[in-house]
Amino acid sequence: MPEDNKKWSAPALTSKDLKKLLVRHKEAARTLKGKGKYGLVVYHLGYVLEFALKACVCKHLGQPTYPKDDKGFFRVHSFPRLYMLSGLQDLFDRGKPHDSLYDSFTKEFLPFGDSWTNMRYDPKAQKRLSHGKLVKRMYNTLVGHGRSVSNSIIGIINKNNKW
Repeated sequence: MPEDNKKWSAPALTSKDLKKLLVRHKEAARTLKGKGKYGLVVYHLGYVLEFALKACVCKHLGQPTYPKDDKGFFRVHSFPRLYMLSGLQDLFDRGKPHDSLYDSFTKEFLPFGDSWTNMRYDPKAQKRLSHGKLVKRMYNTLVGHGRSVSNSIIGIINKNNKW
């Protein structure tokens, strides 16, 4: 096969790379929240959680980079699958110290099944997720604000050295 016909392949991402991407999406979400663009905020928050879970997967599986595979097991946007692989159950499963945080955030994405990114194509979801109060709660639950940062999902992952 000629060189220019090769299929493009994403570079292998380390936990550090994933955290950098997380920060970029978190900053975009914060900026858009300030402008009242709540549908876009939720979209960026989805990436924040996805990159956080993938960074945790690296640590939990003892891998220097996020695993690549041709079958699609690791190459997903599925929060349930990424959560299963992340090793975060001791923090966020039912009956664990922070169980309500994870559930309250991810419930907004559950109707979209294995690919939360499908929300961008759903007019009902876009309308529901355009309400500032809901989106601000989601933002604070995931990344926190001010003093609440350490009690957010990302803060708890960081405090517990899960990535």
